[in-house]
Amino acid sequence: MTTASGNDCRLGPYKGPDSYEIRDALLFRGREQEAHDLVSLVLSSRLSLLHASSGAGKTSLLNARLQPGLTSLGWLPIRVRLGFRPVEAIKVETLKRVFACPALEARAVERARDQLGLADDAHLGDLLRKYRDLPISDDRKRKVLEPLPSPVQEFGNIATFFCAWLQETIDDTMFADYLQAVLPESRESKGRIGSDTTLNAFVKSLTSRDADESYHTLLAKVSVPAIPLAPFFDNLFSVCADHLPKLSLVLILDQFEEIFTRFTDSGPPPLHAPEEVLRRRREQPDWRLRLHFFEEFEEIYRGGGSDEQGSGSILPIRYLISLRDDYVAKLDPLRRFVCELDRSAYHLDMLGRNEAAVAIREPADQYRYGYSDELFQRILDELTREGRFVEPAHLQMVCDKLWRESGRELSRRAHAEGTDIGKMQMGELDRLQGTQGIFDSVLTDFLSDALNSDAEREEAIELLEPLITCSYTRNIVERGSLVHALLKDAALRGRILEKLEQARIIHVETRNDRYFVEITHEFLIPAILKRMRDLRSDPLHAQQSIAILGMSRLEGQDLTGRASDMLSEREFHALHEGRESFLWVDWCIEVMLRSAIGVGGGAEAVRYWADRFETECSVLPINELRKRMKDPAQRGSRLNLDELGLLLASDQKTSDAMEPRPVWSDEELDLILRSIIVRADEAREADVIHWTFRHGDTYA
Repeated sequence: MTTASGNDCRLGPYKGPDSYEIRDALLFRGREQEAHDLVSLVLSSRLSLLHASSGAGKTSLLNARLQPGLTSLGWLPIRVRLGFRPVEAIKVETLKRVFACPALEARAVERARDQLGLADDAHLGDLLRKYRDLPISDDRKRKVLEPLPSPVQEFGNIATFFCAWLQETIDDTMFADYLQAVLPESRESKGRIGSDTTLNAFVKSLTSRDADESYHTLLAKVSVPAIPLAPFFDNLFSVCADHLPKLSLVLILDQFEEIFTRFTDSGPPPLHAPEEVLRRRREQPDWRLRLHFFEEFEEIYRGGGSDEQGSGSILPIRYLISLRDDYVAKLDPLRRFVCELDRSAYHLDMLGRNEAAVAIREPADQYRYGYSDELFQRILDELTREGRFVEPAHLQMVCDKLWRESGRELSRRAHAEGTDIGKMQMGELDRLQGTQGIFDSVLTDFLSDALNSDAEREEAIELLEPLITCSYTRNIVERGSLVHALLKDAALRGRILEKLEQARIIHVETRNDRYFVEITHEFLIPAILKRMRDLRSDPLHAQQSIAILGMSRLEGQDLTGRASDMLSEREFHALHEGRESFLWVDWCIEVMLRSAIGVGGGAEAVRYWADRFETECSVLPINELRKRMKDPAQRGSRLNLDELGLLLASDQKTSDAMEPRPVWSDEELDLILRSIIVRADEAREADVIHWTFRHGDTYA
């Protein structure tokens, strides 16, 4: 047995960019009225709707208030993300939540025993009292509640019933009922689980072979493959009738907008569509899964399965759908069979100033530190929008940063010395340059901690730049256009986008068969703009950005015979100087070669791009040009500067490599010499002499 660890307050009183979980319930403040209203709505309506704008904190409210509240009233909440297999997701989440896994419950007990420093012969009641005595600021208060990985792989992590019992959202009787439902029949004759049960005996009963076999046998009875939702739930309640006769469920379908963004019909791909488009179409989920889901959902809502007379029976299930405001209008498939849907809707607003004040102060109080009145008022004022509301995400970002910068040390001192609550002063926020400075630090910390080089940091800023409109608001951009940018490393850009998403700086969602990217919060925009200005202050980077735009205008165009409208001299030299940092495709190499000739890039540059063109490009236009030069119709004509430069560069490159020069026909030499004579530059005289001798050698 390990000894109890001291509290180092690694888990702070705020969540930063993360949502609150069930284990964070004691620190979730400011939403008491909304939680009460939502619980009442769920219990008074068979199907309820929770909607809010992005960032209002729907998921945090569901996790930290609604689920514990429903559990304490005897309901079993099951929160589901529908994902790419909506029907299967509901079944899996139901099975993992209804049936207690004995081995997992035993591991949760052992973890709590070790964390709290109890002996094997201690009782469950001792463990509960020890847990109650922990201050909220003690990390162990939440660590012992963390979900554990299930032995059933598809179940993922599971929050155990033991943890709900520790949080006292279920009592001894309910805890025993959930365990007895999966333990062998012989367990019932040995008495019910209670506070006087020793930890050793309890763990031993949960880790027996009989307990494991009983659990998996029970799962096998309910998890019939390919069964629709209605018979699945009929079978579930039938199996649970003996040991869980009062089982009542609340299905919480969170982030329900995904049913509309993921399952859409994009129609047939366009003719001659690129492979990337075809690949996305192949990977896109079948839109008919959305229709199939609504059909099955309607069946369980209307009454589930049927009895022998064919009449449905109402299942003991409540339903709550949570989604963003802008998708409420798409719920007509539900309105068709849930007439009272709009009457059973609850709109979650942002925090009011009073609620925000509670959300700032009370978690800090639990950690024995606080804010001076002047600092508190400034935080509240700077976070308030339109004079009346505060975004929860903004509040969490600011308070979490202040906690990490100085709150943790104040809390540590208060606990170590037994002193009164220490107050954080205004100077701390000044040092961080106010709340906007804290918002800016989200990007700064990401760039310094998550990325490995200046090149990657520049790439990240370039990825974020298109996500801001010309009026400095959030823009939505298709992910593929960000990843597959001209001359850029698509694999690197994809990895950076994944890191940006993990850091909650961007949000990615599916629409039709494509992924779209958006900055998560408006407060990130000033920091991104500042980084963009810093990049543009580098003359080379600015010139390269302009040059890439110039290059992009030439994509898909016929480059034959063009020189004057290639890249400008400045654009060419900017790209040529940074050539090793770009990924070149064949048509861009051709543009660089033609531009080197057209703008007088110098013999070295022409040779460099001629060599790359010959070795890397799939089509060599010099052969086509020579074929055209031999055409009798070309007699008396001249080559343009672009074509002449290409031929001269090819001839010179073989000479530099000490290879035999190309053999030119009389017609070709006539055309080359005629074109050189009319050329107006300093090298004309030398080239005329050289090619006159070459012409003479051929005649000789």
